[in-house]
Amino acid sequence: MDSMTRLVTPRNILKEKVGSGGFSEASLKKAQTAIDENDVDFVPLATKYLGLVKVAIAKYGETKDSKMLYGELLDQLTQLRAQGSMFNYPSITLITDVVVDLLESLNKIDNKIIEIVLAHEKASKAILYSKIKNVDHPVCRALAKELTIVCKKYKLKYSSV
Repeated sequence: MDSMTRLVTPRNILKEKVGSGGFSEASLKKAQTAIDENDVDFVPLATKYLGLVKVAIAKYGETKDSKMLYGELLDQLTQLRAQGSMFNYPSITLITDVVVDLLESLNKIDNKIIEIVLAHEKASKAILYSKIKNVDHPVCRALAKELTIVCKKYKLKYSSV
């Protein structure tokens, strides 16, 4: 830099408001323990999200508003995916991730995608009602594999259309 140039560092207003520091190790351990020992029954919560998916699909049948349906499906399935692991159902997170990836990669809705989402809903209910939590459970692996195959076939056939 020449002698006329001066480097100015702007104030970090957000940092000034919240301060510096962080979380104590004890607070982090306490939070992790609460997550690990979570005993909330995830089935009713997951069922609620799956129900909202079906409501959105039914509403789409009336309105034919594909943008609304896309947003609703992505919102509900993203919530289901995130909360699956938080509530000790990584199996739900695994199979939901497959469908969320499909939606995000194509950014559209058609009748085939609706069929895939409904197949996911049935697979999710089978996992939930069988209390299959582990991603290595044979039923979970089989369902995830089948959903993945269907989604890949759809992408290959329709992504360039």
